[in-house]
Amino acid sequence: MKYLIKGEEYEFDFDWTLEEAFILKEKAFVTIAEFGQALQRLDPHAIAALAYVVLKRNRVAVKWDEVVRTYKVSDIVPVQEDVPEGGDEADPQKPPAPRATKASARSGGKSPRNAT
Repeated sequence: MKYLIKGEEYEFDFDWTLEEAFILKEKAFVTIAEFGQALQRLDPHAIAALAYVVLKRNRVAVKWDEVVRTYKVSDIVPVQEDVPEGGDEADPQKPPAPRATKASARSGGKSPRNAT
């Protein structure tokens, strides 16, 4: 995944090193498993930790205090990846396909009424 941090684009694959996991726990007070939810809640500790780890991974000289004191939430933005034509991106004109339930998957799509 790519992030724009203060206008510069950086790559981050979320394949955490142990050192980064410790930084995350120490600075954001969350584990790797809890991190995604913390970002969704816009937890400031998680946002700052993301910026800090992404920058460090990309060999940018930055201090934790600098991120916390001078960065804004709007300085840290995920980059939407381009989806190739015919890719996974949903067509806004097309309704979503119905999902198979456990019952329909077992019966091959036949409900008890029309199963013969």
